[in-house]
Amino acid sequence: MGRGMRFFRFGLLIFFLILKSLGADDRESPEVRLETFPSVPTAGNPWSVYILVKHSNPLEVDVRPPHFPPYLVLDRVRADSRLFVDGERWTRVEFRFSPLREGTINLEPFEVRTPAGLAFSDRVNISFGVETVRQRFDPRFRWLLPVPAVTPGETAELILELTNWNPNRRVPEGFFGGRAPLNAIVREDFPFIISEGIYHYPVRLTPLEESNVILQAFSLTYGNYNLNIPRVELRVLPVLPVVEEAVVSGEAGPYEDSARMIPFPEVRERVFFLFQNEYDRTISRARALWNESRRAESLAEIRRNERDSFSGPFLVPLRLELEQELGLGFTENERWRPLRIPLFVYLIFILAIISALVSLFVLRPGWFIQRRKLIFIRRNSFISVIILILAAGLTIIFIEGSAGDFPGSRSSRDTAVLKNTYSYRIPDFRGAVNDRFTEGQPVIVGDYSGDWRLAETSDGRSGWVPREMVISY
Repeated sequence: MGRGMRFFRFGLLIFFLILKSLGADDRESPEVRLETFPSVPTAGNPWSVYILVKHSNPLEVDVRPPHFPPYLVLDRVRADSRLFVDGERWTRVEFRFSPLREGTINLEPFEVRTPAGLAFSDRVNISFGVETVRQRFDPRFRWLLPVPAVTPGETAELILELTNWNPNRRVPEGFFGGRAPLNAIVREDFPFIISEGIYHYPVRLTPLEESNVILQAFSLTYGNYNLNIPRVELRVLPVLPVVEEAVVSGEAGPYEDSARMIPFPEVRERVFFLFQNEYDRTISRARALWNESRRAESLAEIRRNERDSFSGPFLVPLRLELEQELGLGFTENERWRPLRIPLFVYLIFILAIISALVSLFVLRPGWFIQRRKLIFIRRNSFISVIILILAAGLTIIFIEGSAGDFPGSRSSRDTAVLKNTYSYRIPDFRGAVNDRFTEGQPVIVGDYSGDWRLAETSDGRSGWVPREMVISY
């Protein structure tokens, strides 16, 4: 009886163990994939086996390799987390080998253990050939231009290009880790191939304050290559002062610097009495616009009269003082064209009148009777007229060169003054920000695109701005 009971208990234990093992096998095993690189390996060059496991935490993934032949030397094992196209995060475990000779090898499956269960990879059957022709590669890194400009909190995408890379070798990755500056967040995406030997590395920079972000140059060693990453600087634009009207439905509201009230300066310029009334009328209109906080329109009024009225040269000191109050740097003067007639036309007209008067005075009949004296006087008069013409020509060249450099005479492009606004790389608010234009900035505007105009300053800054921010004159 006792022996029968013992056999019964032993059989019952075996039964429960079988049920437990069956229950463990019913657990879902993790999905495992196997990749190799390069697909056609050669002896003497690195060769990698990648075990891809559908599990997000690399610390919970244990990959046990099979037995390796002695001529396949294991160099390193590295595990990291990767984001795939479907949006899921997998664990990638790399086994990097150095094959010492050519031939075919067969590797048993890799054993993978995760909290979800046990799984195995595929077998590996691959042949190592002999590298008969060795091509010389000289890989180089460079930043693709132009580098955009952003405001604090915005993200700019820079492209680092790797060229002349050996397509049979895996490209370096993750070398920006720990190199982020204190005033920005740096995120490096995985490189993608453009063509054979050319790869692009998207690098996203998010500035944290109103100071330029600089990624310093550094070097790294990858295999037998010594690679240099060049320096790059991201320009950070200041934030616009106070937005009185929010941007709604993709339309920009007017920007006004209402926090700082700037009084219109007292004018003490001495003006020629014939131009005094016109000068006073210009000052009165400009002061009224300025006191209404329409500063760009006030500067446009002054610049228009600086160019077109006879009192124009007397308005230059006032305009320069107002632009300095607004924080503008060097700005070019308007080219003086009274009544919109070029200055050299006036000078030619005056020269013609002077020449006619001199000719009438010198060659007037009845002055000289003797022929010899008349010929002598005529000869000297001719020389005097020639000298007068040369002097007038030099005066025209001097005045045209110093009357003002701002190119207001371009027929296909307009002169304008901008309100406080950002400029964009494309005519769309969703485009990248190129620069910020301060209130009162003089520009040349030319191309049109719907409600956008392309503005360019004299120092080469340019970008698309909304039409309502442009005040032509």
